[in-house]
Amino acid sequence: MEKFIRDRNIPSREGLRLYKGDLDNPLTKREFLFNRRGGRKRIKTQVKDFLVNFNKLCYTAYPDGTLQCKRYRRRSLGDIYSILYYYNDGKVTQKRVMQALYDLCKENKISRRYCPDVYKRVFWHRNSTSFLSAIQYVGQDFATDENGLKLEDFNFK
Repeated sequence: MEKFIRDRNIPSREGLRLYKGDLDNPLTKREFLFNRRGGRKRIKTQVKDFLVNFNKLCYTAYPDGTLQCKRYRRRSLGDIYSILYYYNDGKVTQKRVMQALYDLCKENKISRRYCPDVYKRVFWHRNSTSFLSAIQYVGQDFATDENGLKLEDFNFK
C-alpha cells in the first residue's frame, strides 16, 4: 500500500506563498530557508519554523494572490507540503514532509488532531507540554485522516 497523499491534495507547480501582514509583503525564500548564520535549514526545521513562527506572522495565498488561509490556523499536510514545495523550488518530497511531521509529533514539538470542519488531520505548534494538554490527543494517532492514513503511516524510518 502506498502511503502518499492522494492527487487531489498535491499542490500546483507553484505551491502556496506566505505574506507578512498583508498580501503586498511576501516572505522571501531566503527568510524561509536560511537560519540567522546563513546556513540552509533542514526540512524538519522548516516545518517546525513554519508552525512555530511563520504561521503566526503570515497569511497564506495561492499563486494568483487569492487568500488561502489567515494567520494562527491549524494546517493540514497538504498546506504544509505546498508551502515547502514553493519555498524549496519543488525539491521536497511528500515523504520527507510526512517524516518531519511524524518526528515533530513524537518529540511533542507540535500537536495534531483530525479536524471535522475540514475533514483533515491538522498540525499546530504545541504551546504546552503539560499532561492535560497532551491527554486530549490520546487516540488521535490511531485515527485515520483524509487519506486513510494513521500518524504511524507518516514514519518511513
